[in-house]
Amino acid sequence: MLISANTIMCPLRQEDRLMKIELNHTIVPAQDKEKSARFYERILGFKYEGPMGHFAQVRIPSQSLSLDFDNIRSFQPHTMPSKLGRPNSTIFSVA
Repeated sequence: MLISANTIMCPLRQEDRLMKIELNHTIVPAQDKEKSARFYERILGFKYEGPMGHFAQVRIPSQSLSLDFDNIRSFQPHTMPSKLGRPNSTIFSVA
């Protein structure tokens, strides 16, 4: 099995070999989920639609991706590689 950023290849029938994988949400730990969601809305222009169940959900308009903020008292740092910018010019990169 070969896994790349958007595609998984595995030993299936020829017409079933490629499968697109799309990230549609990720849970983001925060000390104050509402404040964090509003920060991303204000600074990056993402759309905060208010609480969604247990989470403060922020939608990224150009993708089918949401950041689901959750109040967590203590959490371990983790990375989520991402890039912000136009296709040929990175504004900043987080890793």
